[in-house]
Amino acid sequence: MKLLLSICFFIAFNFNFGQGGDDPQFTVRGGAKVKGGQNYTTKKRVSNCNKDLQLDEGNNLVYHKKTRKPYTGTCVSYFDNQKLERRASFILGRENGETFSYYENGQVKTQSIWVEGVQDGTWGYWYENGQVKWGNTYDMGVKTGEWMYFLEDGKPEKVLNYNKDVFDGTIKYFYKSGNPKKIIEYNHGEIDGEFKTFYEDSVPKISKYYKNGKLHGEDLFYHENGKLSFKKIWNNGQEKGKWEFFYPNGQISHFGSWKDGLKDNVWEYFADNGNKQAKVLYSMGREWYVLEYDRFGVPKNNEHVKEFEKLLADKSELEAAETKRGKRKIKRKQKREKKAKAKAEKKAKAKAEKAAAKKQQNSNDE
Repeated sequence: MKLLLSICFFIAFNFNFGQGGDDPQFTVRGGAKVKGGQNYTTKKRVSNCNKDLQLDEGNNLVYHKKTRKPYTGTCVSYFDNQKLERRASFILGRENGETFSYYENGQVKTQSIWVEGVQDGTWGYWYENGQVKWGNTYDMGVKTGEWMYFLEDGKPEKVLNYNKDVFDGTIKYFYKSGNPKKIIEYNHGEIDGEFKTFYEDSVPKISKYYKNGKLHGEDLFYHENGKLSFKKIWNNGQEKGKWEFFYPNGQISHFGSWKDGLKDNVWEYFADNGNKQAKVLYSMGREWYVLEYDRFGVPKNNEHVKEFEKLLADKSELEAAETKRGKRKIKRKQKREKKAKAKAEKKAKAKAEKAAAKKQQNSNDE
């Protein structure tokens, strides 16, 4: 509602005039207010926009065909029914002031504002039925403020926010029904904040968060039935923590964890009926072992289960062995274990000798 009220005010304030009324007034930069589209107080010139003028695409200047000089003055053109088609003003070949174009039925089609060839101020475009198509704003050639777009039936199509030519603030896109399609937060050209999309019936589709242009925090995706499809965690654009994926029926599809942006530890996979399909052991992004299950969720090979569990139990030690520091750590551990084993053996031997001596003593006493 706020959006529609804003555009209604926009139309009423800026463009409430028809073909039969007075020509709009505008101010030429560096000059006085003029009426009827004339520029400055020099000799009046009104040329035919279509017949008398031509654009040089090389330097983007408008020339008069007869004088072959950059045109200064006003041009107008008409439809066959003698209704106004266009009115524009130029200074030395560059558009200046307000330019209007019309539909053949007299309805305003476009309004643009120029300052010596540079886009400036609020521009408007209308459908032939009078419904506004879009309203945009420039500040001396730079996109600024809220840019609004509408469908022919008046429903919103998109709302963009600019600051110095880049997205800044909330950007919104809509379905033809008028329901929201996408909402994105920007900060000086970077996605920063919420990023949300929706299915056409307004059911949430994607919900995630960006920080300085990088994914950060929870990343959620939903099936069309509203059930969660996946849940991911990000930390400044890097994969982190536990990730979970689900079937449309809500049954978990697979899950696993990340460490320093790499798959790590056990990832488990399931059929849509809940039966296990596989377990995959990862080490710092490398696939170490795949344990497969049959369609009933039973391991295909029990020996493989033992191998998998042994690898999992020794994972930290095996990973450590791949580094110099880890190797030293393992050697120290082995040394401690060897010392402890020798101590235990010595203690056991002493205990056995003591027991044997006692037994011998008892035998002698008999």
